[in-house]
Amino acid sequence: SGRSAGKAAEEADWVAHSDTVVATIEATLKDAVDMETRWRGFAVTGEETFLDPYLTRQTAMRQDLDRLGQLVADNPAQQQRSRRLEQQIDACIEVSRRAVAERQETGAVPAKTLFVEGTRRMDEVRATVAEMQSGESKLFDQRSARTQEARRSTKVITFASTLMGVVLLLLAGFPIDREINNSTRMRGQLRALNADLEKRVEQRTAALQAEVTERKHAEEELGRSEKALREQTRLLQLVLDSIGDGLVAANKEGQFLLWNQAATKILGIGPKNLALAEWSRYCATYLPDQITPYPPDQVPLARAIRGETVDEEMFVRNPELKAGVWLEIAARPLKDESGIPQGGVAAFRDITVRKQAEQQIRQINDELEQRVQQRTAELEAANKELEAFTYSVSHDLRAPLRHICGFSKILTEEYGSGLAPEAQHHLQRIHEGTRRMGMLVDDLLNLGRIGRHELCLQVAGLNSVVNEAIAELKADCEGRQVQWKIGSLPFVEGDPGLMKQVFQNLLSNAVKFTRPRSQAIIEVGQENQEGVAVVFVRDNGVGFNMKYADRLFGVFQRLHRPEDFEGTGVGLAIVQRIIQRHGGRIWAEAELDKGATFYFTLGTSEKTQINTEAAMAGDAA
Repeated sequence: SGRSAGKAAEEADWVAHSDTVVATIEATLKDAVDMETRWRGFAVTGEETFLDPYLTRQTAMRQDLDRLGQLVADNPAQQQRSRRLEQQIDACIEVSRRAVAERQETGAVPAKTLFVEGTRRMDEVRATVAEMQSGESKLFDQRSARTQEARRSTKVITFASTLMGVVLLLLAGFPIDREINNSTRMRGQLRALNADLEKRVEQRTAALQAEVTERKHAEEELGRSEKALREQTRLLQLVLDSIGDGLVAANKEGQFLLWNQAATKILGIGPKNLALAEWSRYCATYLPDQITPYPPDQVPLARAIRGETVDEEMFVRNPELKAGVWLEIAARPLKDESGIPQGGVAAFRDITVRKQAEQQIRQINDELEQRVQQRTAELEAANKELEAFTYSVSHDLRAPLRHICGFSKILTEEYGSGLAPEAQHHLQRIHEGTRRMGMLVDDLLNLGRIGRHELCLQVAGLNSVVNEAIAELKADCEGRQVQWKIGSLPFVEGDPGLMKQVFQNLLSNAVKFTRPRSQAIIEVGQENQEGVAVVFVRDNGVGFNMKYADRLFGVFQRLHRPEDFEGTGVGLAIVQRIIQRHGGRIWAEAELDKGATFYFTLGTSEKTQINTEAAMAGDAA
């Protein structure tokens, strides 16, 4: 009876073991289903709340698989199925990891192929789980049958033992009583074991029913998620088709996964079921020279699949199109969570109109450059002729002026005492007029010389040039209070003689137009205007009205009466010509009775400046 009861207890333990194995298998399946539901939910909605349960279920499945491997270690068939189940669950985790990574990187619903692959992987898991459950159910039935058989054997043995006990009781009372007590105790243990087994069977049945209900709810939720996924995929396709730029994507094998309508419209061809290298034969692509074909492995999308970032232009010519198109393309790699490229995506737009406009602009610029060069040559020739004419006229005027001045002086010296006061006044006016005319001729000759003068460029400090000019104005400043404020001036490349002429004219004007002031203040300095060094000459003189500033640098143009301030009206024209010869410009700011400021910049010579501007225009074109 004791051995029979022990065997029954052992069989009952194996029944419990089978129950534990079944429970572990079902827990593993439950965690796998829950993990799949979580990753699908995140992939469809992008909600971060799905990620923590998704990761937790992965850890739980690992623990379930380890425990399951230990539980079926005595059963080779179940052990083989356990290893297969572990591989299938690893495949499910890999699919989910790819889908989660794609959603996190792109922010869009992953490719439908991932959902299809996930469903297939889960079907494999369910099939293996069903096999293991079936195998363990058979063991459960066999062990339950053996337990029942052991119970029946125990009852028979117990009954036989009782009969034998009666006989033995007659032969040996006390030993029989002891055996009866042992048998009674064993029967109590067996009843307790049977009651515990029945309780565990009831609990397991309730758990299975709950599991079935939960699985049903999970399948319903999965169905709703798949429906939502199909709806979102349809919305996503509408968005892609509404984008004006072409958008294509390919996996690491070069097979196209995405190709929107704009790409078909721009290229005149849709995706082929070919590798990227073979597809390039259907849509010939060229470098920007429109002649050199792109090597298939250097096409932007192919480079993006290898992990490169590409931004460039390309020319596409297709037999199905009437003409080729220019594309501006940006290609980027698609990487997994470990940073390994798994494919590439490229966006491109048709810039053919812009390229045609650029070509027209280049042609216009070339024509403009030719016209500018021609016009410059014409102006140079006209200026030379004008300068020669001015010089000739001015030179020819010198002799008559000398005659008029000489004869008027002879009349005054020899016959002046005998002339009437009015005649003497007329002679004096003739003399002053010829003297002023001589000054005007000298200024015109100077203006002509500047046009013919070849620049002798040297590096010179403007402070020394200014000091020389001030020293020559010393006589004009005698008897006056003139305050000079000379700032730190730059070293420049220019013609020292002409630069001295600039400061002589500007400073002599400042001295002249500050004559009405009790204390003249004349300032020379440098300041920065929009990144350009500007030299200025400022005074506190009578100034002028800015309304007439456009006449300031014209020949013979004067803004003050000769009776108030002497001059020929050529000095500022000479200054402007010198500054222009040095590639700079000059302008003035003033306010009536509040002084004036003349600004100028210096650059290269006129010829160098023209060539530089033409080169810049060519570069821009």
